[in-house]
Amino acid sequence: MPGICADGDVFGNVVGIDNANECLKRCQDNADCAWFTYQPQTELCIHYYDCDALDADLCPECISGNWEKFMLYILLMIVDTN
Repeated sequence: MPGICADGDVFGNVVGIDNANECLKRCQDNADCAWFTYQPQTELCIHYYDCDALDADLCPECISGNWEKFMLYILLMIVDTN
């Protein structure tokens, strides 16, 4: 989903991530990670314990989500292009 987690508890980040899928994978590999935000302009992947709100105005190019919401977002994008 577009936007950055605006109200979440950050527990770490990883730099040098190529895309949102890789950021999601890194989140899945960590049991404490419930949400992620990927910032493509800086190749930064932020991991959160939780996220109560997303802000697309603060970072319109960011992609955030958890496993279920991110996969739903990808499916909706595919359906929308067909």
